[in-house]
Amino acid sequence: MSISHPYFGEIFINPDNHSIDVCWEETVRIHKESDTKTEVWLWACSNHDLTTTLLDKFAFFCTHLAKFDEQSRQALINYLREDDTYITEHLKAFNEASNDAKVSPPLFAIYSNPPITPEKFVAQMQLTSIGLWASPNHIEVQDIEAQDTSNTPIIMDYMIDSEFSDQILAIKLSIEGEVMHIDWES
Repeated sequence: MSISHPYFGEIFINPDNHSIDVCWEETVRIHKESDTKTEVWLWACSNHDLTTTLLDKFAFFCTHLAKFDEQSRQALINYLREDDTYITEHLKAFNEASNDAKVSPPLFAIYSNPPITPEKFVAQMQLTSIGLWASPNHIEVQDIEAQDTSNTPIIMDYMIDSEFSDQILAIKLSIEGEVMHIDWES
């Protein structure tokens, strides 16, 4: 089975597969004026999850990624102002690893330029991936139509240095792109 969309193109889903799978993936540019890119994955379990309304909202998010990246980075700064454990844990591990630029260039840039602030830390973080979740576990069609933002079908994963640490700050957004909460994951 398939569904066609102007942004995502032809999306194929096996109707016999009841598990959630990636049905579309693309490397997208975050900001038009830079070469910074990230992976975007659209997850779904069956065609009934993929409505035109939902795909249109996901397409809007993808075409306005710079705006949502900026908004998410501000949310990260606020989060790290309230609790800087994520920062201190990374800097402690970096210091124990000899605080060498070869170990982690992003952490070296922060560590060697005090004071260490959430703004400087977030500026060095990379948006590593985005998950668009078109599944009943993340969003219901009636929630989209009712403008209910209690679900978080968009997840943006930020890391300081994927070569140095597997720790992620995951920004969970509503279908409208509103930041709902941030989770520290690994």
